[in-house]
Amino acid sequence: MKSKSVFLIFAAVLIVIVLGLINIAEHVSKESDNKKIDISNVLSDSNEDTSFKRAYEPVKFSFPADHGSHPEFQTEWWYFTGNLADEEGNGFGYQLTFFRRALSSKPLKKDSAWRANTIYFAHFAITDVVQKKYHYFEKWSREAPELAGSETEQLHVWIDDWEVKTDQNNNYILKSQSENKEISLLLKETKNVVLNGNKGLSQKSKEPGNASYYYSLTRLDASGEITIDGKKYTVDGLSWFDHEWSTRALGEDQKGWDWFSIQLDNNTEVMVYMLRKKDGTIDPVSSGTYVAGLGKAEHLTNSDFSVDIKDYWKSLKTGTKYPSKWNMKIPKFDLSLDIQPVLNDQEFSHSFTYWEGAVKVSGGGVSGQGYVELTGY
Repeated sequence: MKSKSVFLIFAAVLIVIVLGLINIAEHVSKESDNKKIDISNVLSDSNEDTSFKRAYEPVKFSFPADHGSHPEFQTEWWYFTGNLADEEGNGFGYQLTFFRRALSSKPLKKDSAWRANTIYFAHFAITDVVQKKYHYFEKWSREAPELAGSETEQLHVWIDDWEVKTDQNNNYILKSQSENKEISLLLKETKNVVLNGNKGLSQKSKEPGNASYYYSLTRLDASGEITIDGKKYTVDGLSWFDHEWSTRALGEDQKGWDWFSIQLDNNTEVMVYMLRKKDGTIDPVSSGTYVAGLGKAEHLTNSDFSVDIKDYWKSLKTGTKYPSKWNMKIPKFDLSLDIQPVLNDQEFSHSFTYWEGAVKVSGGGVSGQGYVELTGY
């Protein structure tokens, strides 16, 4: 859920200040130090620049332009995950996410090519299921001079040699590499764009304007190569793409979220997110989307589904305790799904810490795969 990523964006801004990236006269781009941030302390941005637009009502989406960036809003993210396998059936999960955060809506003085008021950061991870290893990396940059950026009329976002773009056939090209870990993937649409929430307006807390514009491509055929320590694997499988933009989306009483993207083998998909409050309850604005085999999407309210935690896992690195097994019920579609990580340790721990990982799904005569993200634990 890219609502989920608002927490990460606001945490990122705090980290950027700590690392000195906001000081535009300083360094160019870097991979961040391992520092944990308590995301619950940066739940909302009460000091946001009021000149940025906010998401109050549904708008008309236009593609491919809306695959590009929306600089009139302060925060934005492009999020790809997938479950792949090589020719021998060995499984891999991957995540490649780009985040954009504008620091100010005021025009910049043009007296230096190094001036910028936008920062980018990206997360890249590979889950090697057979070897039971999780590899994860982070990269930061300011926008100028062309160290990182995004186009506004089509999908192209990058930091250094990490990038996502579309080709002349409207396929999606993903490239990222760090420390002898690399992905090079081509993704092809099999279903149309899904607008989440109210025609793409995704409410994240009760205050008007605390929302985002949010769409998904829930089933992309993926093929390409994964390289781990010099060994190349030719892979294929399924991917998921989320894109979301906002200026302020979260409430100060919210602590974190649990987000699920599920691709079932009957050609249907489910997205669910649960926003957790500081008092331990689930915010009523939590919601989801069910996508039928032919691509018709139906909005799910908080009362349409339930998610029960069946087990927990405690990180040896951070001591954080995360849910690690779930049962999801969606009675209106006769679904009772058991969800379990392919590997417990898929904890992303760089500038801030969260759990993001590949999962397997079964129940009620169907099976599938997906990704889960857990923040605020």
